[in-house]
Amino acid sequence: MGPLVLLCGWVSILGSLVLKLPQIFAVVRSGSADGLSLQSLLLECTAFTVNFCYNAGHGYPLDSYFEYALLIPQDVLLIVLTLRLSGRLTVGWVTALLTAAAVAAGLASGAAPLSALKLLLSCALPIGFSSKIVQLRAILGSKDARAVSLTTWLLAALTCLTRIVTTLAETQDTTLLTSFSVHLVLNSLVAMAAFTYRNGPATKVDGVKKTE
Repeated sequence: MGPLVLLCGWVSILGSLVLKLPQIFAVVRSGSADGLSLQSLLLECTAFTVNFCYNAGHGYPLDSYFEYALLIPQDVLLIVLTLRLSGRLTVGWVTALLTAAAVAAGLASGAAPLSALKLLLSCALPIGFSSKIVQLRAILGSKDARAVSLTTWLLAALTCLTRIVTTLAETQDTTLLTSFSVHLVLNSLVAMAAFTYRNGPATKVDGVKKTE
């Protein structure tokens, strides 16, 4: 199982390295963040950050969670782009993001006891799940996923699958296994919704439904 675990580890890391890039390029290319949920991005970034701090605090192998160090900056960039395109990028938001970064750095350096990190992770799990549900509701509500990258969500599902394999082999952490399994299902559902509404909402022309 060694080569499989090694392969899955590298797939997780390399997939995470480019995971959000298709979404970032889609937003920049269209000049719009329609279909993207700012609330979902904030929740997801929070969950990623807590997961990184939890793994670092427990001294787990770096290659078992290094993807969070790659995903967090990408999420922050998407948050900034979404705020900017919606005209909401203010000094207050910048200050809040910088403050959150400072707190995260302190937690990752071991400033908090392991019991506190475990408590944070128990809170981060529903936060992470909620981020996917919020995005799914945003797509289903607007029936418009033109600004949503299908590639990003498919990669997210793939990296969850590979992390299930590496976690089983390296740490057997049931909390992490539960998290990756639920995220796999939710990422897959968002990918399905993004595919279904990739052309935007349907409009009726002479009684016939057509995409915009």
